[in-house]
Amino acid sequence: DDTGTVNVALFSEAARAIRVKNNTISITLKKPFAPFMSIMALWSMVVSKKWTMARGDWDGTAGGLSKLNNPKRPEDTVLFTNANGTGPFRLAQWDRQSRQVILERNDGYWRKPPALKRIVIRTVEDFGARRLMLQQGDGDLITVSRPEQTQVENLAGVRIADNLPTLITDGIFMNAKIDIAGNPDVGSGRLDGTGIPSDFFADINVRRGIAQAFDYDTMIRDCWRGKAAVGTGPIPKGLFGYPSAAKWYAYDPRLAAAALRVAWGGQVWSMGFRFSVLFDAGNPTRQCIPSVLKSGVETLNPRFRIDMKSITWAQFNQRYRDGKLPVFIVGWVADFPDPDNFVTPFMHSSGVYAKAEGYRNPEADRLVGQARFETDPVRREAMYARLHEIAFNDVNAPYRIPQTSRSCGRGCGAGTQTPRSLGLTCIRSRSGNKVYGSQRRCHRGQYVFMPWLPCKACGVERGQV
Repeated sequence: DDTGTVNVALFSEAARAIRVKNNTISITLKKPFAPFMSIMALWSMVVSKKWTMARGDWDGTAGGLSKLNNPKRPEDTVLFTNANGTGPFRLAQWDRQSRQVILERNDGYWRKPPALKRIVIRTVEDFGARRLMLQQGDGDLITVSRPEQTQVENLAGVRIADNLPTLITDGIFMNAKIDIAGNPDVGSGRLDGTGIPSDFFADINVRRGIAQAFDYDTMIRDCWRGKAAVGTGPIPKGLFGYPSAAKWYAYDPRLAAAALRVAWGGQVWSMGFRFSVLFDAGNPTRQCIPSVLKSGVETLNPRFRIDMKSITWAQFNQRYRDGKLPVFIVGWVADFPDPDNFVTPFMHSSGVYAKAEGYRNPEADRLVGQARFETDPVRREAMYARLHEIAFNDVNAPYRIPQTSRSCGRGCGAGTQTPRSLGLTCIRSRSGNKVYGSQRRCHRGQYVFMPWLPCKACGVERGQV
């Protein structure tokens, strides 16, 4: 559990449920679990028990697992700095001070060894520095946000492969239980025109007003260069369970004003409010979205005020988890291609985002749980359609779905097929060798460039972008 205590009975059950015979692994589940095959297809990695025991991290017993279950100092474990596996590359070096990882080719790889001898992955926060590295040949691959894309389009030899499918959903979450103690982002902490109270967003008319004051078309055009769509709930388009007929709110200042006029018995409109929306520094997309929100809301009433502030990614994550942020804008990239991976964090009361915004709907909790164990696709799909209806009725988060991602690089010849990427990746190729990757960021601000390489500093917040 979260305290590091190992459930010995559960360990014994797992040992009985997983059987290995020659090259076959058989797993017997206690009950149906719909996402199981999707998870196994992507996350069925195994760390050698023999290897781990030989290095002293584990003695092979249930009790011995306690030191590896949420240890207080992960850096003291062998697994923190040593990698074990059968992949195409080996971990040669990880410098936590310079934030650099070096991978070397595994010549004993069970498939054909890769063409590249070495890969160096380095965190460079500033986009200008990353762009210069690509331009001068010091970098073969860099990450670029949509607003920054124009700055790499004219680089000699750079090719951009766009419109690549992706499974990501973003949300604008409105916290219904803000921790206002010592919180500078809620102003006075009262509904007096200079702040907002802890439960300001608990009034559905506030949430509905915000959702209809947000100019979705402007956001898609300016923040995502037209490569996104308005979502109807947490499940992204292209994934099973996405209800194509579901509805969502549109930008409508008249309806937004009508909702806010009745919010909190009319006090919102007569008194006004002020709060801050924070975004992670160095992320132009996340800076663009609150600017669209600010513009749409403040034009409704001169008493409405939204301030924008930038903080580090680590600070942002800590503050939203602590319930300090009135509004937080974050996204979720699929850990595995199943709708459960989206409805759980967005709509279940124990989910990471729902919990952080104080969202709880008993019907939503029940449906998320039922759909997870439902193996009939028709019944399961109906449950997800209903969850999207609940998302609309509750306005638990205005959704945005990036429909495509893109890659750009050098040296890719005609007809080259570029693997799916989760974020814009600019790639320079040397000697005809093609390198592809995708962008994620963990909660400590580390960039993770390749989907098969987790953040060594913290393991990456599951799905969070």
